[in-house]
Amino acid sequence: WSFSINDKLGLNQHHDIEFMPNGNVLCLITDNQTSIDMRNLGKDTLSVPGEIKLDKIIELQPIGMDSAIVVWEWRFMDHFIQDFDSTKINFGVIADHPELLDINYDTPYGTDYTHCNAIDYNSSLDQILISSAKFNEIFIIPHHLSTQETATTSGDLLWRYGNPQTYGRGTIEDRKLFFQHDCQWIDDTE
Repeated sequence: WSFSINDKLGLNQHHDIEFMPNGNVLCLITDNQTSIDMRNLGKDTLSVPGEIKLDKIIELQPIGMDSAIVVWEWRFMDHFIQDFDSTKINFGVIADHPELLDINYDTPYGTDYTHCNAIDYNSSLDQILISSAKFNEIFIIPHHLSTQETATTSGDLLWRYGNPQTYGRGTIEDRKLFFQHDCQWIDDTE
């Protein structure tokens, strides 16, 4: 099987993929958002004008020797909180919601906001592990949900580690990860 996501689906796959036991493939995809989209979610876009790069995860099901369809998707876009604009539905206290990302967390990387660089899958738990170098964190997200459910609170982060400052529960001294790459589940047999 040979398949170019970028050419055949018009998606920008980057960094990492993960083959699943069912033969499907999890892929990290750039999910570009306009500053208007981000402002509608409560982002202070004055400091970051223009298009903003987020990430999403898709699951591809191979078909034949050179085709595939997207059978599942999870997007960071659906899991933000902010304390900047009280008129937005996702307004809240950042520290009370570690299951969400602060849309206004100030990364030093400008418009390349979440920048994930690794993905791994745990079939026993049906969970996905991803690494966000820009947040200096690793996240676990659920996979057992439908694509529609992943966009709800059911699809929020299950666990995160590395930089509690990103969700208002620590300082720079509490940070454990620094631009990490290649997160992996530890096999039970090891």
